[in-house]
Amino acid sequence: MESVRFDRSPFARFGTQVVLLIVAIPVASKASVAAARGLGTLLAVLAIGAAVAAPIALDLWAMVAADREGIRWRNRLVVRKLPWSAVAGFADGLGGTVLRKTDGGEVRLRVLGSRYLGSRRLAAQRVHVLEQLRRGAA
Repeated sequence: MESVRFDRSPFARFGTQVVLLIVAIPVASKASVAAARGLGTLLAVLAIGAAVAAPIALDLWAMVAADREGIRWRNRLVVRKLPWSAVAGFADGLGGTVLRKTDGGEVRLRVLGSRYLGSRRLAAQRVHVLEQLRRGAA
């Protein structure tokens, strides 16, 4: 295996869209009513802010990509990269999989939760694939 990329599950993406609709519909409705009172602009700005913040807060763009050189991950918006020589391994954390660094630090990989599509087995298989790439690079 040369490289692999893991993104958020389709269920997480769908959930984000549902949250956006739940937020946007009532706010848009209230904005249309409040427009007559002069508050429509403020509510429209708040609706746009909520639509932008929801995917970020729910890690819609979280990903992990790995190849023979190292691992890259994106939690929220920032992409980080480490060579395999700086990675000690992976462990289960409170919210999912944690990347353990050789310097003793840990990074939560938000896309690798303790369940993937509701399955712990699928989540464990993803971590196993990353471990194989890490060992193959050593």
